[in-house]
Amino acid sequence: MRKIFVTYELAEKLKVIGFNESCIFSYDKDKQPRHNLFYSEGLLSLDWSKDSPNLLAPLWEQVATWLRNEYQITVIVGFSLKLKKWDAHSSDLKLYGIEYIKQYMWKELYDQPKFDTYEEALEYGITECINKIWKKYTYIPDPTSNTSDITKSKMFEFIKKSTPDLVSVIDMKLIGFGESSEEINSHYLVKCIVDGIDFTNPFENRDLQSIERTCRVDALTFQNWLKNELTIKWI
Repeated sequence: MRKIFVTYELAEKLKVIGFNESCIFSYDKDKQPRHNLFYSEGLLSLDWSKDSPNLLAPLWEQVATWLRNEYQITVIVGFSLKLKKWDAHSSDLKLYGIEYIKQYMWKELYDQPKFDTYEEALEYGITECINKIWKKYTYIPDPTSNTSDITKSKMFEFIKKSTPDLVSVIDMKLIGFGESSEEINSHYLVKCIVDGIDFTNPFENRDLQSIERTCRVDALTFQNWLKNELTIKWI
């Protein structure tokens, strides 16, 4: 029965990339599946709320439909008459003509893992697709990379919206960066120059001056803002 629902680990990633649909099952805090169905006046109803603390556990087929509707990505399951095996790959439906055809070379398609059942191939195809989306969706720019100047300029815009007195961003440090779900809540420590009064030194002039301050910025919040600001659709 459990095999028809996505795994707990994949359900976590689906939540990150935006899945939020009615499901007949969900995972509780102990990572155990619990049904969301109940009887009322002789009728079977779905007791589901977006505010539920449980993690949604959709069907594999439900996720495949959601990927087509939300990301315009379809998971294609094929069958080899010669090998009597199933395989799967994903295709971007937003591409046209030769660009759509060039998504995969024939060798890549031939080298896809083979499975004994359709369900195993579908599970593999969806898992690979979700992992690719999740990695891009949760990608956080490293300020030590060659794009650090660009990242700093965008961070300046981001903080400026809530800090009008901000003059510049002079340094950034990414804390706790990683690809595992436990490390998604990483944050930036950002050193800034701000117009203000330095109350830490009672002997200094209390007139308005430029001072250095450090703030903490949630990395995923910044990344999601950056994604929308640059009108990027992660796929």
